[in-house]
Amino acid sequence: MSGNYNLEEEHNADYAKLDLSAVKIDEGQKMDNRDYAEPYAGMDKETLLRFSQTPFWLGLRMAFIVIFWAGWLALLVAVIGLTAIHPKCRPAPKLDWWQTSIIYQVYPRSFQDSNGDGLGDLPGIESKLDYLKNLGIGAIWLSPIYDSPMRDFGYDVKNFTGVWPTFGTMEDFDRLVAEIHKRDMKLIMDFIPNHSSNDSEWFQKSRSASSPNDKFYNYYVWKDCPNDQPPNNWVAVFGGSMWMNDSTRNQCYLHQFLESQPDLNLLNPYVTEELDNVLRFWLDRGVDGFRVDAISHAYEDYNWQNEIPLANTTNPMCMDTKNTLYECWNHTYTANLPGVFDIINRWRYLMDEEYYRKGKGYKFMTTEAYGDIQTTMKYYGRFQSDGANFPFNFRLLNLDRNCGGDCVHRLVDQWISGMPPGKTANWVIGNHDRKRISSKMGENFLNAVNTLLLLLPGVPTTYYGDEIGMTDLNTTALGSKYIPQDPYENGKRDPERSPMQWNTSHTAAGFSSTNNTWLPVNPNYLTINVEVQQAHDGSNLKIYKKLASLRQEKTFQYGDMRYAKKDKNIFAFVREFDGIPSYLVAINFGKQNEKADFKQMEGAPVKGTVVFTTGSDVTAKEDDVIDLTSKTVELQPGQGIVVKWDYVIENLI
Repeated sequence: MSGNYNLEEEHNADYAKLDLSAVKIDEGQKMDNRDYAEPYAGMDKETLLRFSQTPFWLGLRMAFIVIFWAGWLALLVAVIGLTAIHPKCRPAPKLDWWQTSIIYQVYPRSFQDSNGDGLGDLPGIESKLDYLKNLGIGAIWLSPIYDSPMRDFGYDVKNFTGVWPTFGTMEDFDRLVAEIHKRDMKLIMDFIPNHSSNDSEWFQKSRSASSPNDKFYNYYVWKDCPNDQPPNNWVAVFGGSMWMNDSTRNQCYLHQFLESQPDLNLLNPYVTEELDNVLRFWLDRGVDGFRVDAISHAYEDYNWQNEIPLANTTNPMCMDTKNTLYECWNHTYTANLPGVFDIINRWRYLMDEEYYRKGKGYKFMTTEAYGDIQTTMKYYGRFQSDGANFPFNFRLLNLDRNCGGDCVHRLVDQWISGMPPGKTANWVIGNHDRKRISSKMGENFLNAVNTLLLLLPGVPTTYYGDEIGMTDLNTTALGSKYIPQDPYENGKRDPERSPMQWNTSHTAAGFSSTNNTWLPVNPNYLTINVEVQQAHDGSNLKIYKKLASLRQEKTFQYGDMRYAKKDKNIFAFVREFDGIPSYLVAINFGKQNEKADFKQMEGAPVKGTVVFTTGSDVTAKEDDVIDLTSKTVELQPGQGIVVKWDYVIENLI
């Protein structure tokens, strides 16, 4: 086919020109007749491996490896450096049960009557344990339940290891302890080591003892009274001479309180051993701690020196240097003597060594002791020896309507500044000896004071009924319906001891099945009672529960406190701790509205959330988000607010 293009002939001619002698083909090896200078798509594995070993790719790969590890090393160095120079977060402290509890004082005569005799009792208390648990209470403090002639309502003890029959039996007590523990609460008892009743077996044996060899001869403090005159000028707490002549012994015995309450002689080792055994008796029955009553009076100067009148007093009743009023004298020789702190240390050691270290649980101890702040602080312990977990702090008992923000700050700071390092603060606003807070401050200030009580650092103590705003009984208005019960100044302490107001029942407000109660029920029980307040969200009771719940937040359990503002109206403080939210607590204790300005407060949040207010008529409502760097908060007298923020986030904004 002359002139036609022959494709097959051309292909064969080109193939014939190839020199195949240079190509060595091993068995199983693919033949590649091309020698590529650059990578190409679809390379087989061997070709790809050959190109990856070239100097360029080796260098590039090494550069990436160096950059990667250099970056990680730089990051590690930065983290180590920042950790070293940045303040470390403190670990959360380990707290014992008493440090996280609200203590609730139950006055047994007035809490709940179970058998219709008009007096509260142990089964009555047991019937209200669920109420206390729901309230947020961690520990119940029982005022005295000991067998007693009740001339001072149980503080005159006849038998230190018995229960007054009107309150119940020892079986009732054991059941109460078990039920308290079943609800994960604790029981604190009053312990009264300074004196006994003059009806006690110890005193009867001591007054009859005629020989110093008799064991009971020096169980009490006895002195000769020549010509029926007292040995010195010491004045009793309830007034009059501290000495009482006893016709059986023909000597005078010392009584720092009532004549029917002779002082035990704690310099006598037999007496201190007796008291040690009293503690053991109740601890072995499951008691978790003690409030040591009137311990500041436990020792006297054995040289029996006269005390001197107070200087610079403005009390007109103290002008007569022969007066017999306790508040008119310096009690240098009869109160807070060194032996007091030694005996507290002894009992702390007993509870630690015989119970805590043997796995029987930590045993708590607080003390009732009045004195200046330096003296009171000694009850925490001296000379590196542990004392009480804390002495009761009575500073806030001085609150009244003339105590504004600056005044509250002084009362708080006296304790905070005076407290030894590492110790736990505590706060008391009411008890069985002082006017109720709602009567002193006014009912509209109750929630403000409870806010202070429950959110300050430390352990709060609530007196029964203060959660609902019970007020003092107006005994004058009751006329003939009231018969004084308290032996001190013709019923002086009766008003704050009236029966608990449970409901609107016309039969003793639910306290008893009889209206013939030991003290009359306060007539305001129709509006101030547990039943009514449980049904109302804005009630004192509901607000107390909110505060008790808020107090369980970690910041309030162990956080630090710093003051945020103090003036004639406002007292405010911040609670904070590393790594957890901070809280501002601001309360108006004044007599007029005030717009609280926190712009200058260190760490003031741009975004703070209102988590609590004492009422609905504050400028910021619960769940509002407010900027404290620019906004003021107006508070009316008796109102408070709590603002929460995350300090770490705030510093990143």
